[in-house]
This record gives sequence, C-alpha cells and structure tokens, in this order.
Amino acid sequence: MGAAAAPFGFRRPFRNLRKRLGLAALQTAGVRVFRITIGH
Repeated sequence: MGAAAAPFGFRRPFRNLRKRLGLAALQTAGVRVFRITIGH
C-alpha cells in the first residue's frame, strides 16, 4: 500500500509546484508588459 501511494503522493505536490511557478512566471511577465506600456 505504501509503495502504491508514494508516487501518487509525490505527483500532487509537484503538479502544485509547477502551477505556482507558472503563475509566478505569468505575473512577472504581466508586470513587465505593464511597465513597458506605462513607460511608453
């Protein structure tokens, strides 16, 4: 049972981490575009 649950337990946080990294990247990209738009 532990062996079967291990990969599943490892996959979920990894997916959450990827989502967080993706959202952070989108936020930084949005801020850059926003600054460029204000600058011009």
